[in-house]
Amino acid sequence: MKLNETQIDSAFTCLINRFKGKNEENRELYGSIRILSAKLNKKHLDDVFGCLNGLKDENECIRALCEKSFETMSTKLNDKQLDRVFSAFIHGLKDEDKWVRVSCAESLGVISEKLNEKKLENAIHTLIDGFKDKDKYVRDSCAKSLEVISTNLTDKQLEEVFNALPKEQKRDYFDSYSKALEEISMKWNEQQSERVFNALIF
Repeated sequence: MKLNETQIDSAFTCLINRFKGKNEENRELYGSIRILSAKLNKKHLDDVFGCLNGLKDENECIRALCEKSFETMSTKLNDKQLDRVFSAFIHGLKDEDKWVRVSCAESLGVISEKLNEKKLENAIHTLIDGFKDKDKYVRDSCAKSLEVISTNLTDKQLEEVFNALPKEQKRDYFDSYSKALEEISMKWNEQQSERVFNALIF
């Protein structure tokens, strides 16, 4: 069913008014708003982020709102809102739930094109740290996001990524590690390629 602009506005107003209680049902409300996210305008998003102020579970609510829809929403977010989304994803990589960590790792790859140099560097090192995660799905998600990010990095940033990658990986981590190497290596210079080749065969 397709809603017209008036119906979307009415549905949004109904949902946003329920945030006044600031209770545990909020995360479910953000899930409902997420369904409308493709149709929301900047004013709607301003109202949503305004409701986040003071919430104990702000990061969780942001993730619920942005999950699977960030690409659609990103063009409508201002810099301050983008900062809060970025912080929520970084924070989520430390969550006890592995699926939250998986989602946040993937989201960092999506958000990377919108980040300034400092935040991009933070994202890169956070994803590299993700190779130490005990869960294979989390490690794979970190690898995939590094693949996405690597295609847009400068030579200097690629060098930083290369130098930060672990010299030794336990057997359990090798699959995830190699996926990132495969994509990043396409942009390495001859010296970098030789270094990683020697590291892998010895």
